[in-house]
Amino acid sequence: RRQRQMCIRDSSYSPAFQEYILWNLILDVEMDWATFSYTGSFFDLDRKSATWSPAFLGDDPGFENRIEDESSTTHELRLASTTSDSRWGWIAGFYYDDLESETYDDYVPDYAGEQIFTYGGPLDITDKALFGEVTFDFNETYQILVGARYYDWNVDAVPVFTFFDFDFSNPPGSAGDSGSLFKLQLNARPNDNTLVYGLVSEGFRIGGFNAGVNETVGFPESFSQYDPDELTNYEVGYKSIWHEGRMLFNAAAYFMEWDQVQSVVTNEAGNLFITANAADLEAWGLEFEWVVQDVLIEDLYLAATYSYTKNEFQDDALIFPDTPTNIYKGDEFRRTPRNSWSCLLYKSDAAD
Repeated sequence: RRQRQMCIRDSSYSPAFQEYILWNLILDVEMDWATFSYTGSFFDLDRKSATWSPAFLGDDPGFENRIEDESSTTHELRLASTTSDSRWGWIAGFYYDDLESETYDDYVPDYAGEQIFTYGGPLDITDKALFGEVTFDFNETYQILVGARYYDWNVDAVPVFTFFDFDFSNPPGSAGDSGSLFKLQLNARPNDNTLVYGLVSEGFRIGGFNAGVNETVGFPESFSQYDPDELTNYEVGYKSIWHEGRMLFNAAAYFMEWDQVQSVVTNEAGNLFITANAADLEAWGLEFEWVVQDVLIEDLYLAATYSYTKNEFQDDALIFPDTPTNIYKGDEFRRTPRNSWSCLLYKSDAAD
C-alpha cells in the first residue's frame, strides 16, 4: 500500500482512481400457471484516492489515503402465479447476496513520509432469505395481501487499526442472526382507476463490527460490535388516474417505529468514528404526487411531488459521556429535511 503514497505536497493535488465491473442477467420463463424469474448480478470495484489535508492532526498537513476493493454476487429466484380466473395469487422466492470488501484508510503527514495510522480491514457479509406473498380477492373491490420473509445474515470481520508501531486491532469476529419479517396490506378498488390501501410492514438492517475499538482510542471495547436496527411501518394511501390516464394523483400518510437506530458517533477527541446503536426513533409524514399531461395545455407535461417528515428520538442515548455526539430525547435524526418537494415542467413541440 505504500506504493500509492503521493510525493507532491500540493493542496490542489487530490488524485483518485476508480474502476468497476457490473454484470446483470435477467431471465423470465412464462408457463401456463406461473412465471419463473431469475435475476443475478456481479459487481467488482477497485477505488483509490488521496486527499491533501492542511491540518488533519493538529497543525501537521499530509495526505488522507483510502483504498477500497469490493466485490458482490447476488442471486434472486422468483415464482409468481399467472392464473387470471382465480381469486388467489401468490409469489415465492429465494434471495442470496455475498459481499466481500477490503477497505483501508491511512494518513501520511508531510514531515514523515510514512503512514502513522491505518484503519479498516477485510469484511465478508452474507445475506440469505426466503420470501413469499399470498393475495386473496374477496370480490371485485376488496383484496388482502399477506407476506413473510425469513432471513439469515452473517458478518465476518478482521479489524485493522495501527498507530505508528502500535497495533490496536481487535480480534477477528463473526456475528449473525436469523428471523422473520411480516407484511399485511388491505386494498380497496372502488373503480378501475382508484386504489385505497392500508399497510403494515417490517424491515431491518444487519449489524456489524467496528475496527480498532478500545479504551486507548476513547471507545469502550463493548462497542466493537453493533446490533441490527428494526423498523415497523404503518401506512395508508390513495392512488388514482384521471382524465383517461392523462392525470395521476397519489397521496400517503405513514408512521414508523425505528428501534436501536444505527448512528455514527465519534470519540472525545473527534478524530475517530464508529457505528453504534442509539435510542429508538418515531417518525411520521405525508407524501403527495401529481402528474398531468395534455390536460391544462396541449403538449404540456407537469410533475410535482411534496413530502413532510417529522421524527423524534424517544429517549436519551448518551453513548459516550462528554462527547459531542450525544443524542437526547426529542432530537431529530440528522440530515432529514422536514419539507421536500420537486417540480418538472416540460413543453413538447407538436411538430415533433
